[in-house]
Amino acid sequence: MSKINWQGYEWLTQERWGNVHPENPTKWNDPSAIKIDVEGYEKKVLTGLENVISNFKPAIIFELNEPTREELKNQKMQDLFGKEYSFYGITRGRENPKLTPLNLEKKYENILAITSDDLTALVNTNKKMKGLMSIKY
Repeated sequence: MSKINWQGYEWLTQERWGNVHPENPTKWNDPSAIKIDVEGYEKKVLTGLENVISNFKPAIIFELNEPTREELKNQKMQDLFGKEYSFYGITRGRENPKLTPLNLEKKYENILAITSDDLTALVNTNKKMKGLMSIKY
């Protein structure tokens, strides 16, 4: 692993994923999914991913804790992601995770931001896997 410095922070790069520099997202190998868990800094990370989101339209799962919930009430998530995205709360089911259309008044551990094409693929995959997820849309 090598290191790069960017805006006063040291970033580790993993050779198997390629060297990714935050200022040039076009060097990424078309990310299809991103998981974000940064303890209250989700909106800042999402804002920093603006070019990645608009260029690659990955599915993104991020934590919805109180600081993030408050920040997202003041700005629509659609503004961060674009009109192609839909949002689902992820809750723990008895056996499998459940996806339900997002309601910011409800408590969710995580949020899934996904395009309609990727949602269709997710639903079809879920059917093939005999419903390992509960999905309402």
